[in-house]
Amino acid sequence: MTGTIVPDQSSTTEKDCSDLKKAMKGFGTDEKKIIDILSNRTLQQRLDICFNYKKMYGKSLKRELQSELSSLLLKLTKSLIQPLPQLLAKEANRAIGTCNPRSLIEIVTGMSNDEIYQMKRYYKEKFNVTIERDLGQMMKVSSNFKKLAQVILQGTRNESPIIDDHLALQDARELYIAGVDRFGTEDPVFNQLLATRSYKHLKVVFEKYRMENYEDIGECIRSEMMGEAQEVYLTVVNMIRTPTAHLAEALLKIMKGVGTDDEELIKIVVWRSEIDLKEIKEDFSRLNEKTLTEYIKSDTSGDYRSLLLAIVK
Repeated sequence: MTGTIVPDQSSTTEKDCSDLKKAMKGFGTDEKKIIDILSNRTLQQRLDICFNYKKMYGKSLKRELQSELSSLLLKLTKSLIQPLPQLLAKEANRAIGTCNPRSLIEIVTGMSNDEIYQMKRYYKEKFNVTIERDLGQMMKVSSNFKKLAQVILQGTRNESPIIDDHLALQDARELYIAGVDRFGTEDPVFNQLLATRSYKHLKVVFEKYRMENYEDIGECIRSEMMGEAQEVYLTVVNMIRTPTAHLAEALLKIMKGVGTDDEELIKIVVWRSEIDLKEIKEDFSRLNEKTLTEYIKSDTSGDYRSLLLAIVK
């Protein structure tokens, strides 16, 4: 897996701070310089810049940017200068607030136990309530979705790299015995399996399920489930099995048709910029005649578009 942002060795943190200060000095703002720096530094480098900017000038870089930038460019810029657990905690809160179960399950599926712990800790600090409490109070979503998300949020996934082939076959058979018509209902065994088995193990389970039953587990979900349940369980399976293809499809849905969901676009682009955004771009091109870059060019504008394109590369 490859991100589009890699460590930059051509500059120093001190020079970056100085250049950012100059870009915001006097009348007018040099957005091009801000974009060039932030889109070509890793998250750790950007956090170092924030720390040193405060030391050098006695001012918060975030507040300086807030006074110089606006709208979607400001939102994207702020997303780039916060630790990933903070970004994902805020995105989880937004998903809960907008009753978007797919977005929430997308965030928590694929995270390590430590990442879940860090995200939950920041959530409590920021919103003065646990994410589990807010999840429990979500409106217009099923109790089954809440139960699945709650189990995943416990952060008790087996993270051993060793795959037990016999256990994988046993798990695949358990899924079959449970029956696809019970996916997402009151079957705690199914939810527990998705939430506690290692990601590598589950990939093997899904393959053995296909071999044993001559049908892909995703196709089973599509044929037997509808609405929210289908969307949520397909998201879990796809984020475990083929995360880049899933997120490429999510980006296509975000930008295709009338209007673009900029909040979701920013979330995915920033979140995956150092993880697998390069592969997401490739999968996006396989799904559609236009590239991700072409979609961004046609669906966004101004300096916001320039910064997105600089990240996506």
